[in-house]
Order: sequence, then structure tokens, then C-alpha cells
Amino acid sequence: MKGIEELTLDQPKNLDRYHTILADVIWSLRAGGATERYAIDFDPNKPPGSELELSVEPLKTLHLPTLKENILRLYDLLFCAPDRADEPFDQFQLALNTLLDTGKTLDEIDTLKSSLSKSRSAAEKDAQDLTAFRNQVTHQKISCMRKEVKDLLATYTELFPVCEIFKRVDRKVSESQEMRLYKATHSTRDGIQKMIDWMDLPDFRVLQHTWQSTIVHELQNAALETLPESYRKLKRVNTNHALVEQACSDCILVVKLLKIFMSKLSRADNEAVLQMPPDRHLALLRATSTINKDSSSLTIILDRILYGLDYRPNPAAPLARDAAQAMEVLNEYFDLQQGSHPRLDRREFQDWSTHWHKLFVIALERLHDSYEFAHPRSGET
Repeated sequence: MKGIEELTLDQPKNLDRYHTILADVIWSLRAGGATERYAIDFDPNKPPGSELELSVEPLKTLHLPTLKENILRLYDLLFCAPDRADEPFDQFQLALNTLLDTGKTLDEIDTLKSSLSKSRSAAEKDAQDLTAFRNQVTHQKISCMRKEVKDLLATYTELFPVCEIFKRVDRKVSESQEMRLYKATHSTRDGIQKMIDWMDLPDFRVLQHTWQSTIVHELQNAALETLPESYRKLKRVNTNHALVEQACSDCILVVKLLKIFMSKLSRADNEAVLQMPPDRHLALLRATSTINKDSSSLTIILDRILYGLDYRPNPAAPLARDAAQAMEVLNEYFDLQQGSHPRLDRREFQDWSTHWHKLFVIALERLHDSYEFAHPRSGET
């Protein structure tokens, strides 16, 4: 391919080439391919990101802000260009440089993501700490953000060829497509900004956000969708409707109580928990790390009734253990604070959590009883 410097404005056909080159680079970015062959001003002897310390900080202060700015600039240059007064070559060069800088930024983000993946693997072998946990969540958020950017570039790839920037086209972008472009661009921008804001959170607030978006969300889904759907299946095939209904009702009660507890731990205004030292936060992380997996056993309880699988007593015992471990962490800390640092919020939360745990234990006992009565093979053990 000719060097871009050789393209001249006195050749009308170059406008088509500008359009073709930009479309090619957008497609390469979406596909994760190389864009170096189009570079104009970049130093080929300077590896991308070599001047940056490989840490999470550049992601927040440099890479994500640059990506957010470039996305808005690309939208303006590629799809709002007919309203601009730039000369075609200047407009083309601005768009191309922005695309290349976007590709470079995405490469640097991917390099950082790879380093987080390695640190995550190492952390899984050792005792997990809050920093390692934060790196895991950052890795996941980068993956989600990259997918969102890829989807946006797919939209650009689809619609840029029919945009009248450098040439006349028979089929133009419709109003609905323009709105789709606008919404996709600004949604991606907002998602990047949310990630920047998230990276300013202290480690425990990151853990609280994760509790809210994973455990609390899954428990809500189980209470409103998964367990009621299992109950509907059971009603169609099981004649002991009253027993089955009681087992399902008790399952949902356990889930709702657990959701209330995790929601309380996740609240940003829960000063009693926020004031705990990092080692206690780490202990809470470990105590709650298997709740999602263990809560899935409640669906299995109903499946065992539905399909007549082997009866196993106390199937929700793992959840009882999770709750007991979390309560042990809280009570040990609060008991140590009673003498020298009395605080009303600690006393109130300790009283609340103690009362909650009593209700939770009662709900688990009811569930195990109703499960035993409803299971068709409970008498075989």
C-alpha cells in the first residue's frame, strides 16, 4: 500500500481511498488485528507502553480516560464529519490518528489485563488477600469493558461504509441508525467512566460492590425466578402439593434472609463494618466466598424432590456454615471493641446480626424438616 503521505487532495479518487482505509482500520480494531501499517507519526522503535510502569494505576489515570476521549472523538469524526469544516485530508488524518491511538490504548489495556491474569493465578495458589481479589475483579471488568468496545466497533464497522464523509453513497444512515450510533457510543463512554470511578474505591468498597452485583443479585434471582419455577414444575408432577409448597416456601425464606444479610453487609453507610480493619475484611471475604455456590444447593433440594433422587439430610448445611463463619468474624471483632472503643453503630449492628442469625438458623431447620417430609425417598435412609 502507498504511504499515506502520497495521497493528494487534487485527486478525487483519494476520497474513496480515505473512506476505504478508515473502514479497514475500524474493522481491524474490532477484530483485534494489527493497525501498525497505517501509522503516520508513531515511532516504530518505541514499543507500546514501554514508558509506563505495569500497574493498575495507568489504567485509571491514562488508558481509560484516553479510550473514553477517543471514542467520543471517533464518533464526531466518523459520523458527524459532514458538519465539520476541516479539509478532507486533515479530517482523514485526524480520524486515522485517533483510530491508531485507540488501537495502541487497547493493546496497553490488554497487556495490563494479561499481567492481572498472571497475578490472579498466583493468588489462587496462596491465601487470597483483598489486593488479589481486587485484581481479579479488575480483570473481569476489563473483559466486560473490552467486549463493550468491541460491540461498539462492530456497529461502526457496519454503518461507517454508508456514511457520507468522503464520498456520496446510495444508502444513507437512517434516523434510527443515527440514534443507535449515539446510544452505543455514549453507553460505552459512560461504562468507561463508571470503571474509572470504581477504581477510586477503597478495597472493601470493591468487595461490597462485588457482593451486591454477584451474591445479592443471584439470591434475588433465586427468590423471584429460579425457585418459583422449580416449584411450578413440582406441582405438575407431584401430588403432595402442600408438602412441596412448604418446602419451596422454606427455600425462598432462607434465600430472602440471606439476601437481607448480604445487602446489609454491602451498604455504603454500614459504618460498623466499614470501620473494621483490613484483616477482618479479608476474613469476611473468605467467609462469604462460597455463598453463591452453596446457595445453588437450594435448587438441588427441589430437584431431588422432583426427580426422586437420593435423599440426603441437611442439604443446606453448607449455607449454615457460611453464615456461622461470617457471624464468627463479626462477633470476634465486636467483642474486642466493647471495652475501649464503644460505638453505638457497632452495638446496633451486632444486635441486628445476632437476631438475624437466630432467624436464619430457625429458617434452615424448617427447611430441612419440610424437605424431609416432601422427599419421596426420605424414609429409605
